[in-house]
Amino acid sequence: MVRGGVIVLFFGVAFLLRYMAEHTHVPIEFRLTGILLGGVALLVFGWRLRTTRSGYALAVQGGGVGILYLTVFCRSTLVRRPFPAALAFRSWP
Repeated sequence: MVRGGVIVLFFGVAFLLRYMAEHTHVPIEFRLTGILLGGVALLVFGWRLRTTRSGYALAVQGGGVGILYLTVFCRSTLVRRPFPAALAFRSWP
């Protein structure tokens, strides 16, 4: 049941990112930061539950990691500016 909910949440966030990219006037940095904070909140919530309900906590943490991955993917796909993490691994002459 939890896995199904996490999958639905993952697809919901994917459609939310796409909808926000097309229909809102809020800067993309604020939109993606909000989604990123939601993924971090899921990770923290799952981490706190790891001792009492380990199966549920693992599914929630997986959803958090999926949302973080989706946010980075959306950032690299929708925004045509350089990604700051990519600059860290760039070889300087």
